[in-house]
Amino acid sequence: RGRTGDENRENLRAIEQKISENEAQLKEKKDRLDEVTNNIVTVATRTEKTIREIDEISVRSNQAIARRSTIEEMEANYEGYNNSVRAVMNSGRSGIIGTVSDIISVPAGLETAIETALGSNLQNIVCEDDASAKDTIEWLKKTGSGRATFLPVRSIRADRLRVSGEVRNSDGYVGVASEMVSCDDRYREIADYLLCRVIIAEDMDRALRLSKKDIGGFRIVTRDGEVINAFGAITGGRFRNRTANLLDRKKEISILTAKIEDFAKRTAELGAEREKLESERAALRAERDSLRAAITELDIAGNVLKADRDHAESLVKDDEGAAERYRANMETLESDIERAADMIASHKRQIEEAEAEYAETEAKAEALMQEAEAIKPILEEDNEAVVALKVKIGEKESRMLAENEIIERVRDVVTELEASIEDNRASAEELAADKAKLTATGEEAGDMERSLTEEKAGLEARIAEINEKLEDGRAKSDRLMASQKKDREDLESTRDERYKLEVKTARNETLLDTQKDKLWDEFEVSYAEAQSMRDEDFAITSGNRESREIRLRLAELGDVNIGAIEEYKAVSKRYEFMTAQEADLTKAMAELNEIISNMDRTIKNRFKENFDKVVVNFEQSFKELFGGGYAELRLEDESKPLESGIEITAQPPGKKLKNINLLSGGEKTLTAIALMFAVLKAKPTPFVILDEVEAALDEVNIGRFSDYLKNFENIQFALITHQKATMEHADVLYGVTMPEQGISRMLSIKLGDEFDPEGLD
Repeated sequence: RGRTGDENRENLRAIEQKISENEAQLKEKKDRLDEVTNNIVTVATRTEKTIREIDEISVRSNQAIARRSTIEEMEANYEGYNNSVRAVMNSGRSGIIGTVSDIISVPAGLETAIETALGSNLQNIVCEDDASAKDTIEWLKKTGSGRATFLPVRSIRADRLRVSGEVRNSDGYVGVASEMVSCDDRYREIADYLLCRVIIAEDMDRALRLSKKDIGGFRIVTRDGEVINAFGAITGGRFRNRTANLLDRKKEISILTAKIEDFAKRTAELGAEREKLESERAALRAERDSLRAAITELDIAGNVLKADRDHAESLVKDDEGAAERYRANMETLESDIERAADMIASHKRQIEEAEAEYAETEAKAEALMQEAEAIKPILEEDNEAVVALKVKIGEKESRMLAENEIIERVRDVVTELEASIEDNRASAEELAADKAKLTATGEEAGDMERSLTEEKAGLEARIAEINEKLEDGRAKSDRLMASQKKDREDLESTRDERYKLEVKTARNETLLDTQKDKLWDEFEVSYAEAQSMRDEDFAITSGNRESREIRLRLAELGDVNIGAIEEYKAVSKRYEFMTAQEADLTKAMAELNEIISNMDRTIKNRFKENFDKVVVNFEQSFKELFGGGYAELRLEDESKPLESGIEITAQPPGKKLKNINLLSGGEKTLTAIALMFAVLKAKPTPFVILDEVEAALDEVNIGRFSDYLKNFENIQFALITHQKATMEHADVLYGVTMPEQGISRMLSIKLGDEFDPEGLD
């Protein structure tokens, strides 16, 4: 039993060690769970920000794409150009290259100056040679499409002038316009022809100074589009409604293209970042679920270990109780043994004394024989005493031996009982296993027997059913043989009839094909279309007359405008694009409205949850600060928590108030402090600064206020105060003193520090 108690205590220590390890792991998992939860919130916030940025970029990209498509369509349709230019460019005539705006490229910032310098020349048509120009002019005359100026590449020659060094070195001189634009070498003569006599200046003032110098036959154009002619005429101002902006359109297309590419690149980057964040959030969520499962397992394991610890503690207590009882019994037995040993020793001494006395008596026997008769009664009494003593000694020895035997039997019985208990347990477990095995075997055998019996009956019924079907099949086969013979005869007759019909069908098909070809050649109508227009009551004579009239009217209509088809395609494409943009915008608006609704709902729920916490905390903090009383926070309109006002009910103990003006200044202050503490309990913050919040309180309430601050163990308070009672409760005091006029000095004191006022000097 002593060894069993030691084992139980060792087991208890091992269980307590496991519980400590379990609690440490549980704390580590919970800390990691808090960290992962915070990371999930952070990643979700970043993901939402990324999604919002993607949506914003998508909207801006769609706007840019729509704007570029509109401008490109305007360029493709030559909107803003003269009707004659647009007609020529849309006609697709050979030898036509494009307009002047198509062949030159203008640097950024010079679009207005170059467009002003070119003026109407910007819409001049560049063609291959004189023949192309001549043919196109003839076409314009024939179609009445207007007039246009043509610049043949092979014929145009530029009359270049040289700019003097004085002008080139002048302030505000930018360069000759023909040198500022770029184009293919093939079109250089055209660019120089149009712009080689134009000087570009920075602004009007500098252009005027340049015009006073020897500029020869050059015109001066400023960046803003003012023009000073060679003979002094000045043109300037702003167009009231400038719609063409031909060069600006090309520049805007390139800018929009660059923006769209940047938007696409940024969208791809944000998409990758979003995928990365979503992957990270999924990993964090998986880790969070894993941590929660691990925490649950640790909680379960901890509860199991605590139950094991309780059981081990009960075993240790039982062992200690049994050991205590065993020690008590042993002490009792040892005391009995000691008493028996003392009695035996006493009896032995008595025996030894009696034997010595007996020996002495025998030695004196012969000398006293004569006196035997006289002392015989005394001798008999002594003998009786000796016999009595021997009897007592024997009884004591027998009793001691019996007690030893009883002790040994008790030990043997205890050992046998313990072994018997263990054997009975093992036998009970074996018998239970055998019983379960026998029960399961019996049930399985019964089930198998019933299953086989049912299967046998099913098979016999199936055999009988198959035999019946076999007989029916034989009878049916006989009937089918007879029917087959009759069908063969009918088949031969049908084949003859089919051959006749095939010959007739071939003849009709040939006739039908001839009529179809005639229908298409004469009327350009397919057979299917003619079928849909079939009229049983149609009169052939009137139909032929109406057909001739329709043909005459078709001839009078003249050629069909084939360009209308392409125009319709372009307009239809633009309409589809704008419709898709409208659908995208509508969808985006719906999604934004849904997001706003979800955010409002989330804000309302969180506000309600935190407000309920503040309500409970306010009632508790009010009662603790006032030592009783009643306080309540209530929304004026529960259905609109974000727009509703908040009613504050405060009733200090012993007062029944109907108006807040009946509260004293200190009570109002203490009520406000209770509300502040309620908010801090609901939403703790690590650091709080209070500026003379207790200025209106007396010393008793200051003590309550200061004691209540100590309830916030995880918040550090910095109090600005003039109240001495508040300072007494502070851990650290910081003050400002002025030892000399105009000189301030900081003083800090910790509670427990020895303060020497002389040190201020």
